Amino acid sequence: MKLEKSKEDKHNFSLYIPKIIIKHWDINEKGNVLIDLTIKNPVTKCMGWLIKKSPKKDIEFDKLGSLAWINIDGEKCIFEIAREMKKETGEEFSEAMRRAAEFIKFLAKKGWVKYEGIKNKNDIIL
Repeated sequence: MKLEKSKEDKHNFSLYIPKIIIKHWDINEKGNVLIDLTIKNPVTKCMGWLIKKSPKKDIEFDKLGSLAWINIDGEKCIFEIAREMKKETGEEFSEAMRRAAEFIKFLAKKGWVKYEGIKNKNDIIL
């Protein structure tokens, strides 16, 4: 999907709307997000077959990562996710914004989220 950009908002990363595209994830007993990744590397699969163990890889996010992940719903922009993180943690908004932006960039590089579009800054309630 192509991002729709207005002239003044197209360079404002905080207005990008992320959406989770990975399907296999859950919340564990500690309340943290646990992502279940399947191993696609044929060498790793073969080694698992040789030792009669299925290769599996899980990633568990910490409290802040889980909080950001849960707020990624395909409708909230990064600014709004950071605002939710600030409410929950009580830290300064600038720090919450920095953390949210870096974490979502990481998730996008891994291919676990994609950007659905760009929110108009006039649509955000401050």
